Amino acid sequence: MKKTFILTLIATALAFGACEKSRDEIYAPSSKIEGINATWILAEVHQYDPKDVEKENVLDISEIFVENGIELTVNSKDFTYTFNQTDPLFMGANGVWAFDNNDAPSRVHFKNITSNNDTLTYDCRLLRTVRAVDATLEFELTRYCESGTTPTTIYQYKFRRK
Repeated sequence: MKKTFILTLIATALAFGACEKSRDEIYAPSSKIEGINATWILAEVHQYDPKDVEKENVLDISEIFVENGIELTVNSKDFTYTFNQTDPLFMGANGVWAFDNNDAPSRVHFKNITSNNDTLTYDCRLLRTVRAVDATLEFELTRYCESGTTPTTIYQYKFRRK
């Protein structure tokens, strides 16, 4: 009887041990380059002073920009960007773009070549990751005084996928 009990106990332990919970497969992370590839419609714009570290005085200035139907097309094949209007968001009408890190970007760099062949670079902090499944593209642009050293205004842009 004692042997039967021990054998039953061992069989039960083996049976529960064999019922290991299945693990879902972990897939490769989605491409952020493919994620940003789209036409985006401007949905919101917020503005604040860079000295306002706590962001206590953020202004919603969306109505100034959003009603104009501003669209940003980002092409991941040739790494270009184009706005549907001339310089609608202080970044020129078109140019090239790049992430700071293609696998885990925290910044997107927009470069605009002016009619004088000057290259203007806009280093924008991503406010959230952008993947093909994400409905929004959100980034922040810091504007500087003419000397280029003192930040004057920060704009936060939120675009919705078209």
